[in-house]
Amino acid sequence: MKKVITWLKSIRVDRILTVFLAGVLLFVSTACGSTKVLAKTADDVREEVPSRAITNTYKGGMNDYSDVDPRRDTSEAKAKAKALIENAQSNIDRKSVDSPEQYAKNYRSGTPLGERVRRIGEDIGESAEEVAEGASKGAQKGVQNIKQNAQNAPGYVKRAGKETANVEFEEAQSKANNGK
Repeated sequence: MKKVITWLKSIRVDRILTVFLAGVLLFVSTACGSTKVLAKTADDVREEVPSRAITNTYKGGMNDYSDVDPRRDTSEAKAKAKALIENAQSNIDRKSVDSPEQYAKNYRSGTPLGERVRRIGEDIGESAEEVAEGASKGAQKGVQNIKQNAQNAPGYVKRAGKETANVEFEEAQSKANNGK
């Protein structure tokens, strides 16, 4: 107990108060500090870069500028994307079916007969392989069950023989008792 009291007496209140006030000052200055940060362009950072060399204009993307290099020409990619979108839309419009006649027309203008037959043949081949694999696994499992039952059969026969002998012994004993 004396050690605790001497330790408490050795603590200097003025040091604790100084650390506390420094922490409060740090917290307040961080929380209430200026949040106004201006983005600088290359000519602001490096004076030797002329302002006419700045080609990357403010777009609002990552870091407040465009994410794409301004020297890169993306018109070809945009044209290809637009063509793909139009092709997909025309496929949707062309492949939609409203009547049996339209279905027959789409069917005739669709995949060639040879390609359809080849796909059907591949599908049938895959299905046959799956059926064969399933039958093979089922047969293997059945063989394992038969093997296990055959191994357990002597125990079953022995147990059944003992039970039969006990039943017959009890019947014989009861007949002998009844005959007296």
